[in-house]
Order: sequence, then structure tokens, then C-alpha cells
Amino acid sequence: MYNTTEFWDKKADSYPLFDDIEMKKDVLQILELIGERFDFSNRDILDIGCGTGSFALYLAQISNSVFGIDFSKNMLSKLELCAKKLNISNINTFQGTWEGYYNSNSFYKMFDFVLACMTPAVSTIEHFKAMCDSSKEMCVYVGWAGKRENLLFKEIFKLHDSLYQQNVNQAFRCVEIINSFKYETTFHQFDTSWNSSYSLENAIHEATLHLNMAGVIPNVELIKEYIHDNAKDNIITSKTVATKGVVIWNTN
Repeated sequence: MYNTTEFWDKKADSYPLFDDIEMKKDVLQILELIGERFDFSNRDILDIGCGTGSFALYLAQISNSVFGIDFSKNMLSKLELCAKKLNISNINTFQGTWEGYYNSNSFYKMFDFVLACMTPAVSTIEHFKAMCDSSKEMCVYVGWAGKRENLLFKEIFKLHDSLYQQNVNQAFRCVEIINSFKYETTFHQFDTSWNSSYSLENAIHEATLHLNMAGVIPNVELIKEYIHDNAKDNIITSKTVATKGVVIWNTN
């Protein structure tokens, strides 16, 4: 369900933009790490699952071009609006899935650098193989590395007598897959946290969605009561604590 365009178009309403302070600290930390090994100057970059442009808009300012792929129209609309405000003209986008793109377009060794960050767009062995094939020099994958807890949803799961569990091993799985292709990977991980603010309606929607995804039947009245009791001025804020893994490998 979370891989549907409907889910991500709705998510775009509250998804942070590239200059969000809490998003920016992670982006800059990751780019600094990559920058120790790769010079983005005059390079052509592919950003798979680019979202609102948290990486694409930075990379466009230090590279030759960025091509962003995302299947959410609303996410891409936000990216394009930010690019226009910043007078950035070297970003092009494709609305659709990564699989849909590489099955219908020439992509082999078309980009110097390929990035997939915190996205379900690259999740199968075939997706990773195409990612490698599209890169002349380097690929980077960023995913969860064993921990991601939204404290609001954790409490709501407790109210349903359920554990708040998510699949948070994507970075480790990436290492296994890429190593099976006989590429040598470098792995880094770091702890991070951020605060999210939700309207009452969005909080109820998100909580219900997470319960459904976990196979737990939502008690909507219970959710509403908890959220209303913990909101201030019709806004509820929650902290997320997580560990991100950065997987880097050369393809040349």
C-alpha cells in the first residue's frame, strides 16, 4: 500500500522540502561523506526516487545536470517549484517508477553518479542491477539501518496492544545484493532524529495507515481520542529516532 502513487501524493502534503533544517543536516552529512570520494563537478547525476528534491536541488548546483525519477506527481511538483524559485534549470524529471523508466528508455552507463535515498523505488535485485548498469562511476544507496521509530505511532500501536515494527534493514540488504554482483561496497551509518508536526486530520490518517500496513485493525475512536488529548492548538508533534546506512560502490 505504501508503494502506491496515492500514498506518496498524500505524503507530499507534509513531506519536508530540501531546505528543511532537519532534513538538511542529514543531506549535508551524506553529501560530505560522498564528496570525500567523488567530485560532482561537470557530472551527470541520476536521482532515483528524488521526492521533493532534498538531494537533487543541492546536486544540481554543483554538477552538470540532474535527472530525477519519482512516481508521485505531487512530489515532483514541489521539486520543480523549488527549482524555479532558486533559478535552477539543469534538473529534468520523469514521473513514473524506476522499473518503468529503465524498461522503456536507454539508460546503460548514461550517468556518472546514481543515487537512491530513502526510497522504495529501488527494492528488488533487478532494480539494483539496473541502478549499477546506469552508472559509469559510482552508486550510493541510503536506507534504514536497523532503527526507525516514530514515537507517536509507537504509542498508538501500544493502545492497540501491538508492537510498532517496521522493515528497517534496507541498507544491510543493499550491501548483500551489491556484494553478490561482485562490487566492493563501503558502508557507513549514523544516528539521526527529527520532529514532525501533523494536523489532527493528518495524524489520524497517518496512524490509521501505519496500523493497516502492519495488519492491525485501527480503532479510529481510540486514535482520535489520543491525538486530541496530546495535541496543542490543533497540531500534534512527534519525534522520530532512526539510524541511516549509506552504501557506496564504484561501478567502473
